[in-house]
Amino acid sequence: MTKSLVIGFVFLILCAFPSMAAPPVFGSISYIQCGGDSIDVGFFSDPVFVDFDGDGLKDLIVGQYFDENVENYGKMRFYQNVGTSTDPSFASWIYIQADGSDIQCSAG
Repeated sequence: MTKSLVIGFVFLILCAFPSMAAPPVFGSISYIQCGGDSIDVGFFSDPVFVDFDGDGLKDLIVGQYFDENVENYGKMRFYQNVGTSTDPSFASWIYIQADGSDIQCSAG
């Protein structure tokens, strides 16, 4: 199975560098898509892939530092993998909640 390096940039969108060999030799950037658009969570993204919903597929969890609405700063986004384990696909996202409220972390 080919693995990829997924990173978040300061001021940029999430992207993946596909590994072409072992040891890794990374190819060109591939922007991670959700519903046909590149995922953009604002500044300082920190993505993690985990089976969050228990369906056996790795979903994407990423913090959202910036949003046009200041009330959304620091919220956590959940992107459900609706593809496969070898070809993940993300169709939509929601904010992660606890006790009916969006989880929100402050910076600093």
